[in-house]
Amino acid sequence: LRWYRYNVGGTTWYTGSGKIIGSGFTPITKVINVAVGANGDLYFVRTTGALVIYRHTGRLTGAATWANSGGYTIGSGWTGSEIIVPNGGGVVYRQVNGNLIWYKHSDPALGAVTWSKASTIGTGWRFYDLLSAGGGVLYATQGQTGQVLLYQHADPSGGTAVWNTARGVPKMVADARSFGITVDPNACSMP
Repeated sequence: LRWYRYNVGGTTWYTGSGKIIGSGFTPITKVINVAVGANGDLYFVRTTGALVIYRHTGRLTGAATWANSGGYTIGSGWTGSEIIVPNGGGVVYRQVNGNLIWYKHSDPALGAVTWSKASTIGTGWRFYDLLSAGGGVLYATQGQTGQVLLYQHADPSGGTAVWNTARGVPKMVADARSFGITVDPNACSMP
């Protein structure tokens, strides 16, 4: 696992970008899905279907330091054919089988396996990619057209199926090379 950080105030990568900060994250043989959350939280789906959370405490400097070096297993039955979208504050959205499901993990820092009841908050969700900007804001990319739509879940902390933007607001057309890019889930917040 390599660490990169871009200097948004300039035009360069931070010193040390590209250095190895972890091992054992081999795609397909060890890991089948990954999502980046806030505060250095990394969510991995292992080939066993286990959802494991790691917290990278060296996220700002690139230090290979972790709050939980082995990660915490916080779920089972997860796959590589779904999209996992951490939204900050323990909230995780999961697009699977055409549904958008809301989960809230009560203690992502310590990894205790305590979830609020999962709630289906959307149907017909079959997007190519989903990104979270926090505060319930989701950017959904349509596969065939590349159209990026903005959705805002009105209740990201409680999980009710209420939306400020239920149909999605067209924002831009994604470049085909943009898959795999993530956004800081702390970028937006609810007023």
